[in-house]
Amino acid sequence: MSPPITKRRLFGLDRSGPPPVATGPDQPLHPWTIPNAIGFARAALIPIILVLEYGSRHGTDATAGVCFFFAGGGDYLDGISARLTGQYSRLGATLDPIIDRLLVLAGVAVCWSYELLPRWALAIVLTRELVMLAAGHAWLRRGFAI
Repeated sequence: MSPPITKRRLFGLDRSGPPPVATGPDQPLHPWTIPNAIGFARAALIPIILVLEYGSRHGTDATAGVCFFFAGGGDYLDGISARLTGQYSRLGATLDPIIDRLLVLAGVAVCWSYELLPRWALAIVLTRELVMLAAGHAWLRRGFAI
C-alpha cells in the first residue's frame, strides 16, 4: 500500500517511504501508462531540439528553447501524473533518469558547440554525468537496484 497523497508528496517534496512496488526489478515493465507517455514525448523532443539548434545560426533557436522547456518540465509532470494516477512502472523508473541525462547532454552539446557557456562549466556538468553513469553501472554490477 502506498502512502497517502499529501501536497508535499504530490509535488515531489516528500519522498519518504519505500519506492512503489511496481518499480521493482521483478515487476513487469507496464509501458502503457500516462507517465510513460509523457516520458516518450520528452524523449521525442530531444532529437527535435538538436535538429533545430544545429540548424540555427547561433544555437539559440526559440522553438528549440521552448521544446527544451517542455522536455524539462515534463520530468516534473510525469512524476506528478504517476503519483496522482498511481501508474508507477519499472519502465518509467528506468526511462525517466535516462531521458534526464540525455536532455542534459543535448543541452551541453549545443552550448559547447556554439560556446554559449564557458566550456569549463560545461566540462563540470559533463564530468558529473559521466560519474553518475559510472556509479550507476557499478551499483548495478553489485546487484543493487537504482
